[in-house]
Amino acid sequence: MAYSDQRAAAQAQQLKQQWPEGGICLSPASSLSKLLWLRCHLHNFSEAHYVHHQADWVAAHLTNHWGISDRGNVLKMGLDAQHMKYPEQMLNILKTADIDPAILPKVVHEGISIGTLDKSWAQRLGLSTAVQIRAGCTDSVAAATAAGLYMPGTA
Repeated sequence: MAYSDQRAAAQAQQLKQQWPEGGICLSPASSLSKLLWLRCHLHNFSEAHYVHHQADWVAAHLTNHWGISDRGNVLKMGLDAQHMKYPEQMLNILKTADIDPAILPKVVHEGISIGTLDKSWAQRLGLSTAVQIRAGCTDSVAAATAAGLYMPGTA
């Protein structure tokens, strides 16, 4: 689902009633609202092993290490970034929705190595398997990099 997707409006309203102090994870575009929407609308949701944001999904493919995210990506899932954990209130909401918290990503600090480039990707891209994939690339940084904006003043 796109970052700006608003289809989880009903789930966001439900969250506001269940967890009024939930903060930024209460909007229709939040990851938590979207996760609840997916639980209601995907017939095979119970087969899910991981929840990934876009950058997490790309990093998982490149490293073959699944279920890892950084604080920035998981804030809208409900993460308590100060304590680097999912709050009990959020976990209770997931239990009520019949969502196994084990699918939530393990949270790491930005800049931490998730792993090195998987051999098949290294061969495909013509890169070394020593290339490290690190957590914490936001969508705006990724977009700037993809656009070739490497020097100050080029944006």
